[in-house]
Parts: sequence; C-alpha cells; structure tokens
Amino acid sequence: MRKKFKSIICLVLAMVMMSSLFVVSASAANTEEENVRIVFHKPDGWGDNLYIHLWNAGSEDTQWPGVAMTKNSDGTYTYTSSSITSCNFVVNDGNGNQTADLYAEGYVGVKDNCVFDMSDEDVYLFFEKPANWSSDVRAYYYTNDNNEVALTDWPGVAMHKNYGEDTYYLRIDDMADIRVIFTDGNNQYPSANQPGIPVTAGNELIYQDGKYTTAENIWVTVKEPVNYALVGEEFKVTISMNIGSDFPLVFDDENGNSVNPTRVVENEYNGKSVRDYYFVFNETGDKTIKINYIYASSCTYTGTDFDVSVISSKGQYYVDCDKETLSVGETFTLTSNSHGEIGYRFYDEDGNLINYDSISYNYETGESLYHFTANKIGKGQKIYMYSHYYHNPGYETYTGRYVTIDVWQNAI
Repeated sequence: MRKKFKSIICLVLAMVMMSSLFVVSASAANTEEENVRIVFHKPDGWGDNLYIHLWNAGSEDTQWPGVAMTKNSDGTYTYTSSSITSCNFVVNDGNGNQTADLYAEGYVGVKDNCVFDMSDEDVYLFFEKPANWSSDVRAYYYTNDNNEVALTDWPGVAMHKNYGEDTYYLRIDDMADIRVIFTDGNNQYPSANQPGIPVTAGNELIYQDGKYTTAENIWVTVKEPVNYALVGEEFKVTISMNIGSDFPLVFDDENGNSVNPTRVVENEYNGKSVRDYYFVFNETGDKTIKINYIYASSCTYTGTDFDVSVISSKGQYYVDCDKETLSVGETFTLTSNSHGEIGYRFYDEDGNLINYDSISYNYETGESLYHFTANKIGKGQKIYMYSHYYHNPGYETYTGRYVTIDVWQNAI
C-alpha cells in the first residue's frame, strides 16, 4: 500500500566541475564487460555475510549457498558477471534467511523479493519551492511498476538547496524508472493518493511556477525554435547548463571561423543557467555551429553543436510555430506556405505521425495553418515537417525544417 502522502574526453574537465552539483557514487560505476549486475538491499535481521545462488546461468551455476556477494559502502551487496546476460537466483545469508526464487537480466536492484531495473545513467530532479512550503524539501520516489518499491521511508530524501534561490535539486542513481512525489512533510505534489510524476534514467524532472516537465539531462542543452535563419535577421538559440558548470561559451563554424552572437540574454533559474544567444548570418548556406567553453583561459569543444540553414527568403519549404512554450492541452499553430499540389505531414523524433486537429488558410499571405493540441509533456520536442504530393500521398520527403517546443503539465 502506498504511503498516504504519496544525455568524451573533451568533457572531462567540465564534468569534474559539475561534481560540486552532482557527485557520482562509486557504486554507479560500471565496466563494459559486465552483463549481469545485481544490487541487493539487505533486510533487517539478516546476517552480514550474503551469498547468491545461481541457476540457468551456464558456467556461472552454483551449489548452495552460492558465491559471496560484495558489500558496498552504502550497506547494499553486489554480484556481477561478464559471462551471462540473465540468470535465476536466490540471495541468502547462510543462516536460514533467503529471498524467493528471482530472475535478473542486465543491471537490476532487489528489495523485498522485488526486482527492478537500474541504470548507469542517473535521474535528476529540480524543484522550485512553493511560497507556503517549509525549507525541508524532500523527494519520495518509488519504482514505476505495480510493486512500487521505495528505498527510503516517507517523506523521502532531503533535496539540496541552490544558493540564493528557493530551488532544490537531487540526483538519483539507484533506480532506472521511477515516480516522484515532492514534499516538505506536510505539503506535497502530487497530492495524497495520487501517483508520483514519472521520470526515467538519463532524464531530468523540473518543477517550477506550479507546473512540471521532463527533458534529457545533458550538460549543454540546445534549443532552436526553428532551424532556419533569414540572411540579415536575428536567429535565436537557447542554451541551458546546470549552474556550477555554466562556463562562458564561444562559437565557431565547421571551418573554425568564429561566430559571434550579436547579443545574449542571461537568466539563472531553478538550478539552470539559461541563455538566449542571437546570431545574424550574412551569407546563405547550411552551417554547423560548434559550441565551445572557456575555462582557465583555454577553449575546449563541449561536444555539442547545432545546425542552421541560412536562406535569403523562406521559399517553398518553411515552418513557423506561434508558441515556444505550452501547457498540456493547449493549442498551437504551425504555419507554412500553401501549394496546390503539395501537402505536409508532421512527425516527432521517434518517427510517429503527429495528427493536427484542423487546417485553415490565410489567403492574403498564401499560407496554410495547421492547428494542433499539445498532448505530451517534455522540453525540446522537435516537430519535423515532411512534404508529399496529393496525387502520390504515400511518397514523403523531409523538407529539412523543424520547430522545437516545450510542453509543461500544470500542477493540480
């Protein structure tokens, strides 16, 4: 029963700097050779010497009581193997205490006879405290499955406060797919008897202004509202970095020529440095802009770049969006030129067709307006535009154009 309150060598330096914000535990380290890794949470009353008995494990099969598990500094126990990808197993203390017959594939955790997925990628939480909450902000999290396994008691793990803000952060490294409840012990979101917010390893959950969204957790996150620029006009790129690793950034193109922004608008919010960079390009062509950071007077490539197609006019293929940020259920419009023989379809990054609610036309501008409803939370969602001839709708061509939107869920 649930409690009643219920994304490289050149990056090493930067990641070291980030360690002041998120410290990676030794238990999170994994080698490429490992195929099975089992992390066991010992129940109260068990002995300290634990064994794991394996079968359906080929050459790793054991005789009872099995092979000794390795005790970790946090009190958990680990078994690893590079020669198998799955196995059946029982964990025991050699003195009568043992688990049920269990099954593992890959990297898993075990608690209370439940097996759950783990990952070498972490989950990151960012939370803006509501005004009426106390400063004892915590995150209670559990597995996103029917077992709802939690590794801590309510009200959960204390979050770390960002300096100078009523915002908090936490890194979770012991589950791959979780649900999260934020609380100060009295107040909570989601509310009592509601499921927590889902988030998976390698991603971050951000709660602020009474709403939340998720995004891939990458050191440098780049968002282009549109991926084309008109010659001589400003082109905006938004770049986010975790505070603590928010180094000065400089840019160059694929030929090593410096590309300087005309202006920068900087903000710091909820553990993030968010900067809007505005560029003006004077020549047409497809460009790849490399993002570099400066530290100790040296300039190093972040490993991240963005592409932009610089054009003299919008021409036949373009797409604009009337909104960059939306809430789930909110409508938005994609605009492109009308063409008597050509229609457009729109797809997400996974190749799924995004159906529009309706289409209308602006006869004065000669544009088609595709009206959508935002139905999936997530920052940095790309919507790709494909064209097709009406007389041959089965043949589609990627136009090279996309828009990017952020979608939030309003807190209830």
